[in-house]
Amino acid sequence: MLGLLALCAVTSAGAQMSNLPPEIGAGIAAIGPVWSGEVLKRTQALYRPVLQDQPRAGIRIVTDVAYGAHERQKLDFAHSEAPGQDLPVLVWIPGGGWGASNRNVEGLCCHNILAFFARHGVLAIAASYRVAPDPWPAGAADVGAAVAWARANARKYGGDPGRIYVFGHSAGAANVASYLFDPAVHPPQGPGVAGAILMSGAAYRVTRDALPPAGLKYFGADESRYAARSSLLHVPRSKPLPVLLAYAEYDPVALSAPSLELAQALCARDKKCPGIVYLRGHNHLSPSLSFNTRDEELGKRVLGFMRAGH
Repeated sequence: MLGLLALCAVTSAGAQMSNLPPEIGAGIAAIGPVWSGEVLKRTQALYRPVLQDQPRAGIRIVTDVAYGAHERQKLDFAHSEAPGQDLPVLVWIPGGGWGASNRNVEGLCCHNILAFFARHGVLAIAASYRVAPDPWPAGAADVGAAVAWARANARKYGGDPGRIYVFGHSAGAANVASYLFDPAVHPPQGPGVAGAILMSGAAYRVTRDALPPAGLKYFGADESRYAARSSLLHVPRSKPLPVLLAYAEYDPVALSAPSLELAQALCARDKKCPGIVYLRGHNHLSPSLSFNTRDEELGKRVLGFMRAGH
């Protein structure tokens, strides 16, 4: 079934034209399907000139707002300077391999994401969260705390607290999945979101081989606890919730296969399959950097998912 899911993803989403600038596409292709700190730096260097010219007119970005007492429990948010009402709300949860959770690197990600969604009528939030050495489920619990902040404050900035979507990338997607599917992490009444976008998620099924060093510190050395800490294994007993999945052409297999495995679990639970966006020409980082550039493929898919009333 995984092969069928992969074929469906490539056929349905990959056939779309991409507006990835040719020079960036060539640079990403030259790097190939690998991921490392060096790949991160090379990808950032490709995007830095493009992101210098991104549109931000009419957008207000508020930074360093505490949603908890820990130093990492901070968020930034953006909204249009024009008055809005009952706007959908998006909470972005960045990756970082459980060793970092940077909600903004100046000139790169993630204020470009906030600006893109604010320009398109969304109250957009980016939240940092606790990482190793803080242990599981600290990061996933912080997803819930950021969602709670959004629910409590959305109306002040034109947002609708009943239309909160959470968008996680890489380790951030793993934290979001834990919050969504694991009843030990979310409130008894459920996660309280209208839907979720999970991009290139890591370790939905926790194994020692799937984790970077910081991930081993976060999930712990006791492998007998990994099954209970695997969001994938909680999906069958979780309540249905709209989910959009995405992964990149140049994601390493360890960072693309989990999306397809999660899709299979959601298909079985819901008796219908989630949408899958195959990001042609991209690597593990570049989709996050593409927001608010002329490469709007992913942004449009996410907006469409939110506006479909999920």
